[in-house]
Amino acid sequence: MTNRNDIEFNPKQVMELYLHQQYELLSEKLLAILENFANINFLNLEIEVQHFVNVFIKNFLYVFTQPEYTLSDNHAIRFIEMNATISNLVAISSFKTTDTYLEILKPQPNNFVKILALYSARNTVKIAYQILFDAHPYFAGLWYSHFCELYRSALVNQEAYQNLIKHLEYDDDRLNNFYNISSVYFGVTDIDGSLDRKIKHKLNQSVKASRLFAEIHVNNRPLPKKIAIVTCVWFPGHSVYRNLSDFVESLQDDYELTLVHLGSIGNSLDIASFKNIRYVEYQHDFLYMDSIQNNDFMVVFYPDIGMSQESIILSNLRIAPIQVCGVGHSVSTFGSEIDYFISGADVEVSSGAE
Repeated sequence: MTNRNDIEFNPKQVMELYLHQQYELLSEKLLAILENFANINFLNLEIEVQHFVNVFIKNFLYVFTQPEYTLSDNHAIRFIEMNATISNLVAISSFKTTDTYLEILKPQPNNFVKILALYSARNTVKIAYQILFDAHPYFAGLWYSHFCELYRSALVNQEAYQNLIKHLEYDDDRLNNFYNISSVYFGVTDIDGSLDRKIKHKLNQSVKASRLFAEIHVNNRPLPKKIAIVTCVWFPGHSVYRNLSDFVESLQDDYELTLVHLGSIGNSLDIASFKNIRYVEYQHDFLYMDSIQNNDFMVVFYPDIGMSQESIILSNLRIAPIQVCGVGHSVSTFGSEIDYFISGADVEVSSGAE
């Protein structure tokens, strides 16, 4: 039995579950460990940490690639969602990539979901994307989104960097639903900004076509002096705040400002410039936005779009007659309901503003 912080792994127990064909329990055990790993940041690899990771990855990859071990649809989805976590763990283990195990899976029956769980930007093994989307568009689309998460850790690897670019360049009419959208939205800019416009258009159209959108209705009765500032990071110390707080503060003399805070309630928000504060949060596939569904905003200003899931969803709604974003997270919002992008001569070449 091995332990790392609050993660407990018993190789004997895992093997017994496999040998007794208790595949549902086996999946739950493996997923619980992976989900715990997803919440840990390793700042260094001490000898005991390296050993712990190696022991888990050795046993996980062995059991996971056994042809007899089958996955339910629910477990299939969760393993695909663990794609980046698996890739990161393997990368810091002595195995480095899952290439060998993908080759083991290729000739096996019922191998599709397992391939999607193990196939990441770090692999040198190549599998044609069209084959994946032909086999199961929903699972392939889910994998496509979670694959993008590796922008956080894999860009230092030249092979992974090129694979991420090729991943974003892939075009398929069946790629019309995105998951974990903040990672795709944020990641495409870090991977290759020239692909921003294309991916953002597809992603924003996907958001607008979602079931979530059909349930949202906004009633706006604008008053000329009402402006909403919509962000998840309005606190001292954050770069978005540092860049744009003076600009927002300058508005309070002529306008009535409302801060719309995105995400869970924080204690360090700077609310000095605002007459009102309202909260919007995305949880359990639902956008809790009762606080602004009936509003009197003439202008909605997003210092950043893409720093939170909520900002991406809201930018595709018509909350006010005039909707503007700024340079807090300066990315394309093409395909959304943003009307203007406020920048300045101090931060970009004015001849290229259009």
